[in-house]
Amino acid sequence: MLKNIDRKYLLFGGIIIGVVVIFVIILLVISATKGGKVGYKDIETRMYRAAVQYYEKHEKDLPKNDGATISISIDKLVKSGNLTSLEESLDEGVSCKGEVTVTNNNQNYIYLPYLDCGKAYKTEKLVNKIVDSDVLNEVEEGLYEVEDGYVYKGENVNNYLEFAGKNWRIIKINEDGTIRVILAERLEQMAWDDRYNVDKKFNAGINNYDVSRIKEKLQEIYEDSEMFNDTERSMIVTQNLCVSHRSENSEINDGSIECASTFDGQQLGLLQLNEYLIPSLDDNCTKPSDRSCINYNYLATFDRSYWTITGDSETSYMVYHIDGYAELRRANSVSGVNPVINLTKNLIYDSGKGTIDEPYKIKKYTK
Repeated sequence: MLKNIDRKYLLFGGIIIGVVVIFVIILLVISATKGGKVGYKDIETRMYRAAVQYYEKHEKDLPKNDGATISISIDKLVKSGNLTSLEESLDEGVSCKGEVTVTNNNQNYIYLPYLDCGKAYKTEKLVNKIVDSDVLNEVEEGLYEVEDGYVYKGENVNNYLEFAGKNWRIIKINEDGTIRVILAERLEQMAWDDRYNVDKKFNAGINNYDVSRIKEKLQEIYEDSEMFNDTERSMIVTQNLCVSHRSENSEINDGSIECASTFDGQQLGLLQLNEYLIPSLDDNCTKPSDRSCINYNYLATFDRSYWTITGDSETSYMVYHIDGYAELRRANSVSGVNPVINLTKNLIYDSGKGTIDEPYKIKKYTK
């Protein structure tokens, strides 16, 4: 008799526990779909899709010029019928405003939604996450504030970014907010240039980037669908490449020498020589010929050698490459191709800490 009573209590208790568990699950589902971080990100996706649909019907309103940006508000998207009102998706007492920006990057359009719900949620830009995550330094490794933006200095810095399925290193946050990055692995080896040089009287190459073989290769890489898809190309900002030549003994490292002449309207480039020198924390690194520039410098730690974009000012056929040290080599020599790109300032942070195991990741949206 007692055993039967115990069984009844056990059965009754099990039923109660089961009901409680189901109730808790229902509450969690309601919470996730109505508000909170997941819910807000879902709203961003809805905003993105609504803007794409809107401009499919209003294509003439898209920005025409390279680099131009327009925006469309949530209210306009709701009024157009492309987006349902957000009220039913928000927690009680929460109100949101927002917009979707559309930027023309070399005729590739990138749509980015920004949602501001006060203390409840706010879309975070990647550039803000990078700056806010890294303690600004004066003497140690990390992110440094400089006159024209922010640069990474030191050997072990958390400046990894995942883009186009590969790991890149963040060189700099430019003054305009664009993010300058270099591919952390070389794509292939090749001669910088292999044309006939009248000074050397054989195919030693010519260190003029405007007509170089490596310029042609970078354009091929940009157009290669296996390297970048249309969405990724829409994130790449057109840049003016600094292509002036430089002496091994020059101690001016602010970029004014390299940028004395430019090759405009390009999507991919290579590292400028001064960009290799700046990250070193060794006080003895003052010019390209200083071997100490290899110290405390993440750009000196790449597994294999790679070309810079900078030619030698003393010859017509020598170009700087990085093999730990910065060295001059004949243009017809073989070294690695590590592209450098500028990413749009409007990218949205998704996840990551900038480490090699957890690189920064960019939020992507699908139609």
